[in-house]
Amino acid sequence: MSTYIIRRLLLAIPTLLIVTLLTTASLRIIPGDAIDVLIGQMDLSGKEDRGVLRAQLEEQLGIDGPIYVQYVRWWANVLLRGDLGEAVIMGTNVRDQILARLPVTLEIGILALLIALLISFPVAIYSAIRQDSIADYVFRSVAILFISLPSFWVGIMVIVFPSIWWGWSPELIPPKLWEDPWGNLKAYIIPAAILGMAINGVNMRLMRTMMLEVVREDYIRTAYSKGLTERVVVFRHAVKNALIPVITVIGLNVPVVIGGSVIIEQLFGLPGMGRLAVEAAFLRDFPVIIGVTFVFSLFVLLIILITDLSYAWLDPRIRYG
Repeated sequence: MSTYIIRRLLLAIPTLLIVTLLTTASLRIIPGDAIDVLIGQMDLSGKEDRGVLRAQLEEQLGIDGPIYVQYVRWWANVLLRGDLGEAVIMGTNVRDQILARLPVTLEIGILALLIALLISFPVAIYSAIRQDSIADYVFRSVAILFISLPSFWVGIMVIVFPSIWWGWSPELIPPKLWEDPWGNLKAYIIPAAILGMAINGVNMRLMRTMMLEVVREDYIRTAYSKGLTERVVVFRHAVKNALIPVITVIGLNVPVVIGGSVIIEQLFGLPGMGRLAVEAAFLRDFPVIIGVTFVFSLFVLLIILITDLSYAWLDPRIRYG
C-alpha cells in the first residue's frame, strides 16, 4: 500500500507541471497583463515613455525574463521555499492570500458534499427498495430537477426573490466559524446547498441504479431466506457493495465543487479562493491565478488518491501492490 501511495504521489508531479504550464501559457495569450493595469492607474501626463516605464516595472517585479525562465524560477521557489510568488496588483504574498481564503472554500465544499450525501443516500436507498412506488417517482423527478437546474441561476433566484418578498439578503461579511459557529453556518448553508444540488441529483440517480442491481443478486436473496431483517440486509450487505461506483463519482464531483465555488462565492460575496481567482483575472494578476490553479489541482489529485484507496476498504478483493 505504501509503495502504491508513493508512486501515485510521484505521478502527481508531472500532472501539476502540465497544469501550471498550460495555465501560464494560456495567460500569456490573453491580451494585457498586470503591468498594463498598473500603467493605466498612473498619471502619464508628462513625457514618460510607456515602454521604458513598462521595462522598469517588469524589472522591479521580477517578470522581465522570458516565460520559461519565469516558469522555472516559480517552480524553484515552490519546491525550495513553498513560495507561490508575489501578487503584482494586490501587493501581498500569493501564499498568504490563499491561506486566508482557503478555509471559506473548504467549508463551502465540505458542506456541499455533506448535504448532497446526507440527502441523496437515504433517498436513493429508499427509492430502490420501494421501486415504482409514488415516492420513487417523486424522488426520481426531484433528482432530474436538481441535475437540470444551473446552480448560478438558482443562486440568483435565491438572492433576488427573498429580498423582494421578505427583505432578506445574504450577509455581506459572514462571521468566522470560530467566532460565531451558528451565524457562520447560517451564512454558508444556503450557498453550500445550491452548490451541492447537482451532485445531489447525480448521486441519487446513480445510487438508486446500483442498489437495484445489488438487491437482485443471489446473496441478497439468500440473506432474506435466512430470515434477516430488511434493515440488516440493506445496510450490512447491499449498501456497501453498491458504494464503489458511487465513491468514484463522489471523487469526480470535487472538480465540480471547485468550479462551482467560483460562481457561488462571487454571487454571495463570500471571500473564498473562487472569488480570489475572479478578482485576479479581472486585474490580470497572473501569479495569483497560477497559485490558485496550483492549489486547486493539488486538492483534486489528493481527493482522487483518497477515492482510489477507499476501494480497498469497500471491497476486500482489491489490493494495491
